[in-house]
Amino acid sequence: MNLQNLIILVLLAAFFIEGSIISFPIIFLLSIILFMLFPNNKTFITIFLISIIADSLYLRPLGISSLILFAIFLFFNLYKNIFEMKNYLLIAFSSTFFTFMYAYFFSYSTNIILHLIFFIIGLTIFYILSNKKLLW
Repeated sequence: MNLQNLIILVLLAAFFIEGSIISFPIIFLLSIILFMLFPNNKTFITIFLISIIADSLYLRPLGISSLILFAIFLFFNLYKNIFEMKNYLLIAFSSTFFTFMYAYFFSYSTNIILHLIFFIIGLTIFYILSNKKLLW
């Protein structure tokens, strides 16, 4: 099992975690991480389908999550092409910022401590992946 399929399985398990245990947009954050690792068409289609399912499960307007995710992917892609972004700290910070804005927009819990914990987890993930040369 490769890393992309493993992250997709974790993304599917995040439905249950986000819906029942914790009020934090885990699916959104994992989608950003999946895009950072594998910016290809399969990733776009997978994230689109997962975000459509998430919208229907959480009774949001259908397609709004995928629209926001693709706008953020476009931002990351343009920023990467213009400035040749290789700094994992900037990637982790901007992912946390976008996750916080997404949480605020969709009325998730905007607990700063929770966002800081996920920022540290995301920073650790990006640091490990950048040392293994897996990011972009």
